[in-house]
Amino acid sequence: MRICLMIEGQESVGWPGWEALARACEASPIEALFRSDHYASVMGQAGRGSLDAWSTIAALAAVTSELRLGTLVSPVTFRHPSVLAKCAVTADHIAGGGRIAPEHLPHHLRPSGASGPATLSLATATLPQSPVALGASARTLREIEMEHILRVLEKHSGNKPAAAAELGISLKTLYNKLNQMDEERKSAG
Repeated sequence: MRICLMIEGQESVGWPGWEALARACEASPIEALFRSDHYASVMGQAGRGSLDAWSTIAALAAVTSELRLGTLVSPVTFRHPSVLAKCAVTADHIAGGGRIAPEHLPHHLRPSGASGPATLSLATATLPQSPVALGASARTLREIEMEHILRVLEKHSGNKPAAAAELGISLKTLYNKLNQMDEERKSAG
């Protein structure tokens, strides 16, 4: 039997509480600690505080060694998809790889084939041309980012200013990324 714990962190769970929960989970048969990703009380209680979900997960990754960590929900309306992906990669880097659960990330941000109780293993994905450690069909974070950029460009029928605005980057940054992609294609082929 697998046992996991989910905590509604937006109900005034502070850092000492999170750290105590994580340490208690690691000392028990609890396999994973999940938290919701809300900024306000779902119980309708004004004044209840909330730590950011992905910042909390990254901090917990630093003080645990085996506990799987993740959000039970991560709305894409809270963070730009590339920011959410970077948060997950950062937490996984801190965790040493393989302990961050991707099953509750938006589908297009998950590693290829990740569903159910898979774990994210992107600890090397932030290094240039370094593969995600999930097998031959896995993509690097750079490839995921470029696919996302191309999807947004297609959505805006090639309108670069509109795509840059949706991506939350400057037009110059978009042009730089597209030029880098062209250079990578030329050198690969």
